[in-house]
Amino acid sequence: MVEVVIYSKAGKYSGFQVQGHSGYSEQGSDIVCSGISAITQSAVMGLQYYFDESVEVKVKEGFLKCNLVLDKLSEAELEKVEVIIQTMLLGLESIKEEYKGYLNIVKKRRY
Repeated sequence: MVEVVIYSKAGKYSGFQVQGHSGYSEQGSDIVCSGISAITQSAVMGLQYYFDESVEVKVKEGFLKCNLVLDKLSEAELEKVEVIIQTMLLGLESIKEEYKGYLNIVKKRRY
């Protein structure tokens, strides 16, 4: 199962982490993992495009972590972050609904 953890701090999205493999199909032909990867990597690309200096990314096999340094972002920029991550969540929720049991989405607060 793939687990996506969405982090927030002071009511604002501050990053996300994706870990695991869905097990829906063999590696290389797993459409659930491919869909999750495409959606989350697109979100990372959007965040890096708009806020490069405020985005920290770590990637390895079966793992993606994206953190935002919120202190460097203006209110207008934080609104763009919200749109990008909310759009990512819409795509992930769609996959979770269509392929039950292969994706878990968790929201956590950072202090």
